[in-house]
Amino acid sequence: FGTAVAVLLVRAGMRTTLLCRTEAQAEELARTHRNDRYLPNVELPRELRIRTFGAPQDQLARADLIFVAVPSKTLPDALDRLAQLEVPPRAGIVSLTKGLVPPDGLSATVALEAAFGSDRVACVGGPSHAREMVETGAGLVCASRSEALAHAVADAFQRAGVVCEVSDDPVGVELAGVVKNVAAVAVGATQA
Repeated sequence: FGTAVAVLLVRAGMRTTLLCRTEAQAEELARTHRNDRYLPNVELPRELRIRTFGAPQDQLARADLIFVAVPSKTLPDALDRLAQLEVPPRAGIVSLTKGLVPPDGLSATVALEAAFGSDRVACVGGPSHAREMVETGAGLVCASRSEALAHAVADAFQRAGVVCEVSDDPVGVELAGVVKNVAAVAVGATQA
């Protein structure tokens, strides 16, 4: 999902850097211009910069938006790493995380709001898949307690050709995604 969002942000005309967890992953993506592990058969735009998350310290210094696309179980580690970097006080933090954050079962935006404040945090959700977003468009929702942040993110997706509605209920959007995944598993189990 993170790779797909990076592709869309480039299409929207935004200077975008995809931060990878390891140097090996960053080197492979930069060399092949593909992320076959997470988004097979999709060519990454040449304008997409690819780096390793965490070095150098100032890699986020000019960011207006920081999209966090990690599994919910690793969000606490990502927050620790973000705290070590110089996140500009004006930057919006946008969660692409799916699921609840252990050990307390918090939504990702609640955890991010504790670190950055509610006026700087948003989430993106929707009944869409990464491939669908980059190939045919999709329907998304950007939710934030900050109307300006929600509209800024939604506008970027719309410039990339993806429908993105706005909501002021980030926890509701995240919980809807959690329930959708549980329902999909239940349906799959009944069909087996």
